[in-house]
This record gives sequence, C-alpha cells and structure tokens, in this order.
Amino acid sequence: MNSKPVLFAVCCLVSAVLGRLPAPAIFLPDTLDVGVSKMIAPIGSIDSGVSVTPACSVYNYGDQTASSYKIRLRIGAFRDSATVDGHLPGAARLVEFTSWTAGARGAVVVSCSTELAGDGNPANDKKAGSVIVGVKDVGVTHLSIPTPGDTCPKDTVVVPKATWRNFGTRTATSFEAWSILFDSTGAPVYAHRVTVASLASGGSIQISAFPPCTLRTSGFWTFRCSTYMAGDMVPANDTMSCRFLVMGDVGVFEGRESAPRGQLPAATIVRGVLLLREAISEKREARNELLDAMGRRVLDLESGANIVRGLAPGLYFVREARTQAVRKVIIQQ
Repeated sequence: MNSKPVLFAVCCLVSAVLGRLPAPAIFLPDTLDVGVSKMIAPIGSIDSGVSVTPACSVYNYGDQTASSYKIRLRIGAFRDSATVDGHLPGAARLVEFTSWTAGARGAVVVSCSTELAGDGNPANDKKAGSVIVGVKDVGVTHLSIPTPGDTCPKDTVVVPKATWRNFGTRTATSFEAWSILFDSTGAPVYAHRVTVASLASGGSIQISAFPPCTLRTSGFWTFRCSTYMAGDMVPANDTMSCRFLVMGDVGVFEGRESAPRGQLPAATIVRGVLLLREAISEKREARNELLDAMGRRVLDLESGANIVRGLAPGLYFVREARTQAVRKVIIQQ
C-alpha cells in the first residue's frame, strides 16, 4: 500500500488544527482484499468411499470489485481450482469444486486459498482444517460349529456358531450375520440370519442364536458364514467357509492294523508314502482320492505306494471311489 497519500492527509490535518491551512477533503486509495471466510465441505467426519462436493465461502473485504481471481483447493493429495469473477465489495461468494471421494481411513488435511493479484491483506487468504475419514467394515473371523475338518455322524443336529468382528472406525449398527449350510451335492439346505443391533469399533461377537440343523445326508458339507452391512468397505472379509464330513452307513475306518478285503487299509499315521492294498475298487476306472481337511481333492490314489512327502503335514481323508468309504489319515514329516 502506498503510504504517501496517507502521510499527506495526516499533515493536512495537523496543519488545519494549527490554523495554518483550511481542513481539506481526504481521499484514501481503494483497497483490494479478498479471503476465504469459511470451509464448508468436507469437514467433520465422512465414511470412506463417500463422495462429496468440496466447497468454501470467500468474502471481499476490500472497497473495490475484484475482477477475477483463482481459489486453490487441497484435500490430501487431491488438487482442484476455481475462478471467481466480478466479486463486489462487502459480498460473500460460495465456491464449489470437483467432487472428491474419501479414501484411506484417518485425518486428511483440507485447505482453500485465494490468489488475487495486488491483494492488500494476505493474512486472510487461506483457511485450513481436516476431515476424518472413517471405514465401515464388519467381517467373519472364526467358525466354531461346525469347524474345518469336523466329522459328524449322519442325522447329527448342529447349531451353527461363528464370530464376527467390527474392523471399522465407528460403531456398526443393524448389520446381518448369516449362517448357511450346503449339503454334499452343493445345494443350500439351511440359511438363517441374525441381526446385530450394535457392535463397537474393534469389538467381536460370537453368535449362536441360529436355529438347529439336522445333517440328513452323508458326504462333505460346506458351512458358510457371511455379513451384510450397507456401506461395508471391505468385502474381502465378509465371508468365511469350511468343509466338514457327514458320515453315512459306511463309517470311518481308523486305528486298526488291517482292514477286510475291499475296504481301505486302516493306517492313520503316514510318513512319506501312503500304501494302499491291491485294487480296492472293482472298477479299475474309478479313482480313489486323497482330500485335505477342507474336503478338496489333492491327489488321485493308486493301488500300492503313493508318494505324499511333498504334501503339508496335517489331517487328510482317503475316500474310496466306489463305496465312498472314508478314513482319516495324518501325514507327518
């Protein structure tokens, strides 16, 4: 700002007081001054994945019209700008920017600033703050009944049980916890839900309030639990499944040194080689299988020696193709 006119005006006033000159009219130069008066959006907190229109309010604090100037927006790494034209003195303007979508959780810095050539007061050009990005995320963490690798006699009555956790940053309300059972054919034979009214951030809940289910057919069943919550941002943890065995009339053969001809051998501990006796199936084209604890086929078995040392130690099942007879085996190093 040019100080000479102000100095001249002061001198004139002093002279007038002293009686040397008549008091003159005083003319001060016009002032250019615009600034950001308020951040409007985004502010406070917002869920990840939600889109908002960023906005701020700018004010002309000067006494002359600001013909044209830019406003810069920053939200974390996001950048945008807008132009204001013909901004009258003493007037506020609403400025909106390109839509922004909240991403990773946490605090994000937000700022707006004006860029007016010749602005006489840069102190009010910028406003800054932050917005807290939250995440809605509930998922399944553990299956209790049935568990992976369970063996149940046919006609067993089970009451499904599993655990859900709130991985999000705020309390989860009114989400659905589902329990579904598929029989050995893959058909869904049981599907029930429980609505959870509230679960605090970081909290877990074990749900066993499902109705009972009777396992009426033999074979490998699938137990699946899932979550439905509007706005859930992490679908990868919404579902968990396991397979378990329902035994029919054939039964499970284990813990015996030998087995009758036509049945699987009864060895339960295997180290390196799984030995099957001579053809256990009358149909040569039928394949006997080695299944993992989830019921997935990992190996076709032949009569005689089968090399299994490359498999991870643990629980497996031998299933005879013709009769579907099943026996547990434990592979060790």
